[in-house]
Amino acid sequence: MSYARFEALKFLCECEKIVYLDFDMLLLRGIEELAQGDFDVACFRGSASLSQGMGALCPPQFKEVKNYSTGIIVFGSMALVEMYAFVYRFIAEHCEDYFTQAKLGDQALFSLYLLTNPLKIYELGDKYYGNVSWVKSKESSIIHAWGQHNRFWNNKLCALAWGQWWVYYHCWLELGGSAYNGGWKAKLEVPLSGGEVWQYFERIAWAKQIMEIPMESYELIVQVDFKNKLKFTFAGIDKSIFLQVYSKSIYTFVLEFCHKENVITSKTINRKDLNNFLPQFIESQMRNIGFVRNSNKEEKWVNFKFLRNVFCKIKCKN
Repeated sequence: MSYARFEALKFLCECEKIVYLDFDMLLLRGIEELAQGDFDVACFRGSASLSQGMGALCPPQFKEVKNYSTGIIVFGSMALVEMYAFVYRFIAEHCEDYFTQAKLGDQALFSLYLLTNPLKIYELGDKYYGNVSWVKSKESSIIHAWGQHNRFWNNKLCALAWGQWWVYYHCWLELGGSAYNGGWKAKLEVPLSGGEVWQYFERIAWAKQIMEIPMESYELIVQVDFKNKLKFTFAGIDKSIFLQVYSKSIYTFVLEFCHKENVITSKTINRKDLNNFLPQFIESQMRNIGFVRNSNKEEKWVNFKFLRNVFCKIKCKN
C-alpha cells in the first residue's frame, strides 16, 4: 500500500493538481493554496538520507542527499507522468534485493526521480507538515501523526494534544463510517523526535523512574518544569544543592550536580545505566562538598516520603 500513492499519477491527464495525504494526517485549516502554486511537485524534505532509504541500491552521488517525504505530495503537472513507469521498472530490475535493501522504498524512488529530472519542486515547510510533538504545530495546516503507536486514535497523549481529530472521527461515525476498536496502544509514549508536547510528559516519566531508585542516604524532591531541565533537591539539605537531569539524545542521560546555580560536575551516561550509576554519583558528589547524610533515615525526614508518594500516585493516575 505504500506504493498506492503513485496511482494518482494516472489521473494527471484529467486533473490540474492532485493532493495526496497519508491516512494519519489531521487538517486544521484549508489547504486550497496548494492547488495554486507554479510547480511540478510539492512535498516535504525529510531528515533521512537517500542511502538510508535505498541501502546498497542508492547511486553514489546521492548517498548523503536528504530524501523527499511522501506523506503529503502535490502532483502538479504532466511532467511527472513518467514517474509511474520509473518506479515499477526500478523495482523489477532490482527484484532480487530491492525489498531487503530499500527500507523507505516509496520515498527513495520518489526522491530519486525528482533528483534525476529537471522539475520545479516546491518544498513544503512546517506549515503543511506539523509534527504531533510540537506545540508550534497548532499553527500548521496539516498535522502528521507518524509512528506505529503515536496515532490520534491509539495513543492517549496524542489524542489529548490533538482533540480536533476526535471531532472529525465522530462526524465520520455519524455518516456511517466504521469504528476503531483497537484500543489504546500507548498512553505516554514519546516519539523519537521528542518535542514540546511530549517532553513534559517524558520528564514526568523520568522523575518517576529516578524517584524509585533506592537511595541509602538521600531523599530526592522533584520539580517538574515544562521548559527546563528536570530538577531534584535533597530532602533536609540546603536547597542550593541540587541535581539536574536531562537528555541530548534518545540513548543517554546527562546528570548535573549543582551548587548555587553553578554546575559542579556533569556526567553523560547511557540510559540503561541510570539505576546503578545515580546513587554512586550522588554519594560521591555529596562527599566532595563535605556532606555525608546520617544513615538514620528517620532523622529529619519530616513528610518528604509522604510528598513523594503523593507525587507518584498523581502522575501514575494521569
